[in-house]
Amino acid sequence: MKTRLLSTLALISLIVLAFAAPASAQQPIPNINQTSEFRALKKYVGFLEAKRAVPANAETKTTYKLSLSAKRTAANNKSDALYNRRVLRISKQDDNKQRRQIKVIRQNQKVKTTQLKGELSDRLGSLQAKENAAVDRINNSYGARIQSLTNKRSILQKRLDKTTNAAKRDKITIKINAVQKQINTLVNAKQADLNVVTDKYNGKAANLNDLFAARIQRTKDSAASQIKQAKKAYKQLYRDQLAAAKAKKNSEISLITDQANRGTGFITEMPNI
Repeated sequence: MKTRLLSTLALISLIVLAFAAPASAQQPIPNINQTSEFRALKKYVGFLEAKRAVPANAETKTTYKLSLSAKRTAANNKSDALYNRRVLRISKQDDNKQRRQIKVIRQNQKVKTTQLKGELSDRLGSLQAKENAAVDRINNSYGARIQSLTNKRSILQKRLDKTTNAAKRDKITIKINAVQKQINTLVNAKQADLNVVTDKYNGKAANLNDLFAARIQRTKDSAASQIKQAKKAYKQLYRDQLAAAKAKKNSEISLITDQANRGTGFITEMPNI
């Protein structure tokens, strides 16, 4: 559990860095007080402040209020537009970084799987070489004895072919059958020994295949878990950044409202004609 937590924190750290790096290369989204709309509102409020002691009739005050309201609306609309730009940028960053992060995870999984398959192939090759060597030892062990008996049988067969005496032929035939029985016994023993070797190495090969199949599956499961963690981490980062963008927008709206309220206050202070 501790290892999984550490890996998750490391993954989140990488994602945070991934978010931060490309963002610096983009043009920064300005704050509301850096926009022409807010500066126009602030400038107009300054104008109203300068007029606060100047008498004005109801029509003039209405004109001031309409102008102030229009500039406030423009600033509010600009704040909305800035917020939408920030959300869009966050969303694009999230999508792009998430895709890249998942691509890296899958590439790592592919490399690890290829390595495991290569290791399995090497070990199966080594196992096959050992099996071949064991088979050769058995063949060599039985080969000389079987070949000697085969040669003896051939000699007896030639004698039988040349012999016409019935009694001698019976004796030679008995010897041939005895030699053949020995050959059959050795051939059967050899095959039994070969079967033992084959079963032994087939079992080892099956165990290796099962072992590496499990390792490959764990690699796939690990990648799937990392992808799941990455998606979860990106989702949380998106929520955090979206919350920060909303908080920033609320702060900007408050700033605009404060300016508009100041302007309204200055209009109220104007003496009536």
